[in-house]
Amino acid sequence: MQQYYQNYKEATFMNLYGLLFQTIQLSQQFENLNVLNLSFNKLTGIRALQCCPNIAKLDLSYNLLTNVDYITDLKKLEVLYLHFNNIANLKLLEDFNYLTHLKDLRIRGNPIAIEIGYRYPIVQMLTNIRILDQVVITKLDREGLNQNYNRITMEMILEKVKNNSKFEGMQGNWKVKVEILDLSHCNLVTLENLYELENLRIAIFSNNKIKKIENLINNTKLGISLHFLGLILLI
Repeated sequence: MQQYYQNYKEATFMNLYGLLFQTIQLSQQFENLNVLNLSFNKLTGIRALQCCPNIAKLDLSYNLLTNVDYITDLKKLEVLYLHFNNIANLKLLEDFNYLTHLKDLRIRGNPIAIEIGYRYPIVQMLTNIRILDQVVITKLDREGLNQNYNRITMEMILEKVKNNSKFEGMQGNWKVKVEILDLSHCNLVTLENLYELENLRIAIFSNNKIKKIENLINNTKLGISLHFLGLILLI
């Protein structure tokens, strides 16, 4: 790494993507690092990160990590990518509550994220994060309601729509103004009750448990994505 930085203390970004490192050594000279990409290596430990207290974005995806030791030393961490490692113990994530600035976490592809409902215990455990695996955490997620829902309700739809930056312009009869709807990770079993969204064009229902589709005949513009079931159904 000496060839890249004559003065390590000036480095704020470092990309060590895909170098197949099994271990990594960093010194306190990298204390000003703000963004570090260590994805697609073969790391089993990350003790060296203790020397980088100012990291705000850390990508450790596609490694061989089984624990999250030393990550909690990064008190300024805001974005953390841990997807596709070997983390199997959910309790290991509890200490992330000490990372008060952490807002964006990716954990999919680990043994703890195999089950469809894996989001709910993580959302309940980590109260600071706002985005989990690229899906915004809603009020319904926080209250644990989605864990028990098997059917689509207007309350669920409204909560999802509120996360859209355009929602302020959808006052009044907001139902007829919804064109795109993401209801992934909602534990749904039955796909129904969308007939009031007559202008809905795109609906995403990935990572659910859908077994039945009904009452969609009025949605003539609707293209439904059921990626988790391995098919695309266009109504």
